[in-house]
Amino acid sequence: MMLTSPAIVRVPRKTLWHPSAHKGLIGNALLAARGLADVIPVTSPDGFVLGLVGGSRGLNHTRFRSITHRQWCGFTSYADLQQEIARGKFYEVFFRKDGSGVTTANRWNDLWPCGGIPTSGTYSGTDTLRQFDASSTGAPYLPLAGAGETRHLIGVQATIDSGSTSTNTQAILYDRVASYDGGAISNATRTMTNTLSAQRYVSAGQSGLQIMVTCQSAAGVTASALSSMNYTDNDGNAASVPVTDAPDWLPSAPSPTATVPAVVMLPHNATASITWGPFMPLAAGDTGVRSITDYLSTATNTATVSMALVKPLGLVFSAGLSTQRVDFSQSLFGLERLYDGACLSAVVARSVSTGTAYSMVLRVAYG
Repeated sequence: MMLTSPAIVRVPRKTLWHPSAHKGLIGNALLAARGLADVIPVTSPDGFVLGLVGGSRGLNHTRFRSITHRQWCGFTSYADLQQEIARGKFYEVFFRKDGSGVTTANRWNDLWPCGGIPTSGTYSGTDTLRQFDASSTGAPYLPLAGAGETRHLIGVQATIDSGSTSTNTQAILYDRVASYDGGAISNATRTMTNTLSAQRYVSAGQSGLQIMVTCQSAAGVTASALSSMNYTDNDGNAASVPVTDAPDWLPSAPSPTATVPAVVMLPHNATASITWGPFMPLAAGDTGVRSITDYLSTATNTATVSMALVKPLGLVFSAGLSTQRVDFSQSLFGLERLYDGACLSAVVARSVSTGTAYSMVLRVAYG
């Protein structure tokens, strides 16, 4: 398992505890992390963060990595972050998408094709990997940081335009790094063309990308499940999506438009009529993928699908008609880095069967 993080400047401070005590704590943490895929911090009794420990599901080996220079967030402290903002190294990006065409509650929908600010994103219509960057149609404009500096998402303010006090909305901001468009749901193997490669989050030691499968053109009623999906994982190894409990394709999915988001089609449970989540499950120990190799379904359905490779950047939850503010600098694992080629969008889920417009102000700092 690779222990990775966005990038944070952290200047080690002195701790009152002897290094031998630290070794004991780290040893105990390594034992405790056996079989756990999560990455967790190891702290000394006086609150000093010694580093990170993580394991793998079903395996006994664990790894420890100390907190080193330029890990986590790009700033030495909250004071440093505030100082950079005071120096003008901060800006806000307005993001507003029309998702009024949503008609089903509790289903994940990708806002990429919807109109607004920025304009609607596009699909290319092939199974060939397509790269996205800041110049792609549908990407919001993000000013670049200076030489030797990095940009980080430090917060979001989200407003839902309609609903009621009982309406809940979840939104996951993501960087759209690549996609395979124009795919088919077929009982013949669909092989991807990877002449190009994903440009962000796939270098050695990075966590890789998530697979998000959405509808590109309307699906029929034919029942079909995913038989297999093979990919290259974040370490460069061949791997497969687990299909023991075969994820079903969502039937009767509508075509996306400027007001209808692209509905997430996999993984879905046809019996319960529930879409599990916005991203595909991966093999044990994998944190992400570099590319998709091929996939196969149990039956053919009249649909065209897009398989996007994305990097989740932050979760925003809005309740009722309120405006929700999220400060990512208060989270240990927040302040995700925005690379120069970042192509931002969002995937959302509503607790009601009525659509709306989604408005967000993204706050970015650099230093």
